[in-house]
Amino acid sequence: DDDEDEDEEDEQGYISVGRVSVDAVKQALEDGVSVQFHQPQRFCDHLQLLMADMEQMFSCLIGANVYITPPHSQGLAPHHDDIEAFVIQTCGEKFWNIYAPQEELASSYSNDFNKSELGCPIGNPIVQQGDLLYFSRGQIHEACTKESLSVHVTISTYQQWSIGAFLQHAVPLCIQKMMNSSLNLRRGLPLGFLTRNGAAFNSTTSFTEMVQEVITPSFVADMMKFIPSSVDSFAMDFMKHRLPPARELVLRNNEKASTPASPKTERELNTTSRVSLVDNTALRIIDWQQSEPIDGLDPKDYMLLVHSYNNQTRTHMMGDAYDDEDEEEGEDDDEEEEEDEEGQVQEKSKVDEVELQQVRKRSKKSEERGDEEDEDAEDDFDTSEESLLPVPFQVVPVFRALLSAYPKPLSVQALVDVCERNWNKTSPSSSSSTSTKSTKTKAGHPTPEDNGEDDDVGEESEGDPFSTTFGFLRMLADIRAIHIEFILLSWSHQQYKCM
Repeated sequence: DDDEDEDEEDEQGYISVGRVSVDAVKQALEDGVSVQFHQPQRFCDHLQLLMADMEQMFSCLIGANVYITPPHSQGLAPHHDDIEAFVIQTCGEKFWNIYAPQEELASSYSNDFNKSELGCPIGNPIVQQGDLLYFSRGQIHEACTKESLSVHVTISTYQQWSIGAFLQHAVPLCIQKMMNSSLNLRRGLPLGFLTRNGAAFNSTTSFTEMVQEVITPSFVADMMKFIPSSVDSFAMDFMKHRLPPARELVLRNNEKASTPASPKTERELNTTSRVSLVDNTALRIIDWQQSEPIDGLDPKDYMLLVHSYNNQTRTHMMGDAYDDEDEEEGEDDDEEEEEDEEGQVQEKSKVDEVELQQVRKRSKKSEERGDEEDEDAEDDFDTSEESLLPVPFQVVPVFRALLSAYPKPLSVQALVDVCERNWNKTSPSSSSSTSTKSTKTKAGHPTPEDNGEDDDVGEESEGDPFSTTFGFLRMLADIRAIHIEFILLSWSHQQYKCM
């Protein structure tokens, strides 16, 4: 306790908080201690891809833990969790006891249960290598090994992702916003309110009367007006902390491996191109909740495109634990501590020189990968990294059309038409309507003005459906948020080819 930076040890001398050497883990396993490896997807590309796909499927955060249990051992007493669990057995086998839940779909994890209060198990699955076991929130469970060591990955989801969790977030926000316009909510509490209400009083008449005066049909209708912004606010935790989309992870891995980058797409967009979203959960458009203009833009005329394409894998699901680690590494005597720690690892763990070089090599590679990320570690949504992008109101129908069609592609011309049809409806001032530049022939082919060969297409003018739609699509292309199908026209055979 005298030095907060020192690793904490339990009664048996094992490190329970802090960094640990390979030999210390091996010794713990030999002594019958189970080991939990937190959020392994940060270091495993295949697990990242699986979990990125699951985050898109469930539209909520996905976490993971690896559990290594030695033979003839049990790591945890019977308990239940507040997550939906997918258990993937990767080595050995494990013997599970599943008990009836005492609280169905529990919203919090439990303390350890005594077997005497659980009764007989309702299931005794033996999970072997390659098997998958699922159990829901509140399902009481325990597991043990017999002859072999067991390794399994628990992938978790739906933590604090219930109707009640949303209402806990949304209702206070709605009430806060409604107080600005509701006189009833701003009225003072009745005289004697505290002396007539509470656990010591059998009657709640005065409180009921007060609530009935406030909770009217018009009150509920007014509250519903603020639900959309509450949903956006609720979604921000997911947007900020989720993995980047799986396709983005593949592109990053290709870039690390020096795979030639994809060709630039911005000059090849034309009205015959077809586009579709890469991931329908990785970006959303929200209200700009700032009163001051930024970069010369008036927030009253713009909304914000929020996206997860710049999110980093090394911080995924780490929360405060990662911030604490960064603080320690930022101390003045950081270099001395690293040398000291390296010497301790070499002495205590008796790691041979080959292993030590591998550790150094991995550490160096991780630092190189993280150099750029470190600058903005405190804020994953740094606007300098373009995770928050201002967009005009007129692109909202275009965005909705892409979401509705997902995963099917839409032609750029169709999206221009959507923007044009809704131009005055979405504009803050309906007087800013201008003519469209999306001219085309009767056959639907682009004219020379919009065939993508002109450098200024979509940029030569502002405030019309054509340039607004093109500007929005190019923005999405820049962050790699859309698939683009390039269509080559063969005038002799009237054929189209997608590339």
